[in-house]
Amino acid sequence: MLLVAGGFLGIGVFVALGFAVYNGLTRSVFFQITAINIQGSQRVGKGTILELSGVDIHSNLLKLKRRGVEERLAAHPWIKSAEVRRDWPNRLLIAIQERKPVAIFVGEGRFFFVDAGGGLFASAEPGDDLDFPVISGLTRQAWETTDPAGAPADVLRLLRKAGRGDSNLPLQNISELHVDQAGNVVMFLADRPFPIHFGRGDMEGKFGRVAKVLGWLYKKKQFQETNAIRLDDLEKKVVVERASSG
Repeated sequence: MLLVAGGFLGIGVFVALGFAVYNGLTRSVFFQITAINIQGSQRVGKGTILELSGVDIHSNLLKLKRRGVEERLAAHPWIKSAEVRRDWPNRLLIAIQERKPVAIFVGEGRFFFVDAGGGLFASAEPGDDLDFPVISGLTRQAWETTDPAGAPADVLRLLRKAGRGDSNLPLQNISELHVDQAGNVVMFLADRPFPIHFGRGDMEGKFGRVAKVLGWLYKKKQFQETNAIRLDDLEKKVVVERASSG
């Protein structure tokens, strides 16, 4: 019985000693952070990242709660993910991955950046780069709650296809993608006045057909005589509406 009690006492002393050593190290200047290296920041300033992290050169590297820092950073709308790594004994690395906008959503008088997955992640502010295709016609609630196979998915498929660099229909030449009440998608180009009616569904196939027609119109110099391009009926047809001569 005395041996058991002595064993427990020894364990208690050992734990208390370890706790005292740990407390001492968390206060030691040896583990005090002297440099913070931030990587991946373009849109989000390094000062903002440091403020969000809650870390400075007085912080102790051993005491640092890495997961908590990562969660605070990832709460920023422009930060997709954050990774915090300790570089012993006194350096810290913060690597962030920022969200990349592919379009700007317009709804209820507000402008939101849209990422490749369709997420609305930040409001557009004065001074922001707004040189992206505009998505219009839906409320924010409708965009975020519509059936995944519906209009938002069609819009994102068109953006992905255009982002692959087709010379006849590049992403930078798409001015607007408008969704009407029936879920039909209408594209407007930056340098051409006529609408392109994509309708619903089969966006990859329709994109390819439209790109070929645009190339043909350019070659034949018939853009000025074109009123609209239509692919509404899901048939593999492209209808080019001509301007009336009268």
